[in-house]
Amino acid sequence: MGWVDQVGDASFRPTAITRTLKESESLQAGVKHMYLTFPVYDKLPNYFAEYDYKSPINVQDGPFQYAHNIKETTFDYWAKDPIVTKLFNTFMTGVRGSRPHWVHWFPIQEELINGSSGKDEDMLLVDVGGGKGHDLNKFIATFPDAKGRYVLEDLPLVIDDTYDRNPRIEAVKHDFFQEQPIHGARMYFMHHVLHDWPDDDVVRIFSQIAKAMKPGYSRLLLGENVLQDIDCHLYPALLDWGMMVLHSGMTRTVGRWRILLEKAGLKLVKYWAPPGDGDGIVEAVLEENDA
Repeated sequence: MGWVDQVGDASFRPTAITRTLKESESLQAGVKHMYLTFPVYDKLPNYFAEYDYKSPINVQDGPFQYAHNIKETTFDYWAKDPIVTKLFNTFMTGVRGSRPHWVHWFPIQEELINGSSGKDEDMLLVDVGGGKGHDLNKFIATFPDAKGRYVLEDLPLVIDDTYDRNPRIEAVKHDFFQEQPIHGARMYFMHHVLHDWPDDDVVRIFSQIAKAMKPGYSRLLLGENVLQDIDCHLYPALLDWGMMVLHSGMTRTVGRWRILLEKAGLKLVKYWAPPGDGDGIVEAVLEENDA
């Protein structure tokens, strides 16, 4: 399988795969975390037979919950174990850094910074559900002269475990199903968050952000793998399956994003396709804004 090379009698050496696993904390966390999903896949045939082969739509009653005989979200279940939570956050940090980052190919200066207030005291970027702040750190490093404040929002357990933040980042403990506390920011950003949730919950999340957005000014940016309608790439298709199994979620097409945004009073402005099969950017504004 490529894990080791045999170089003599009972003598082996690591391959590029095993050397990478040894050196990458993120990959180590991913492999360990992967084993938590094996019981779920084992129970999938029984789950679909019992639920009439329909896609799950309830985060508290999906394949993961069926396999573990629980009635709580996967994240709530994982949160009971600090080791599991740390593995997930470490793995996700690596996933976000494994493909071309949006700050390096999206026209941020022209599309977003140039239209901001340009004042140090105003909110420039709010990273909703931003984990350890990987995206904000990248943004600040790439655009160090951009004026404005940066906010990292996530659950208390995540914020308390977050380290190596740029000192310009303000950390706020926040549940994105509750009222968005930061109003009138230039950008609200969510990266690899919404594929964890079924459609109805995504609309609830959008609605909270929409109420905080400033008409004609604020932008909502979604960093997501987007399914193509035809000739879909393998990676987003596999991601779609994994999100369904773990969270009753999914990877979505541009058309589906448009529908969900409109249900929350938002309008899709443009889908910015990434280089390769990485994460694209779905850009949205308040419905009444014709920008």
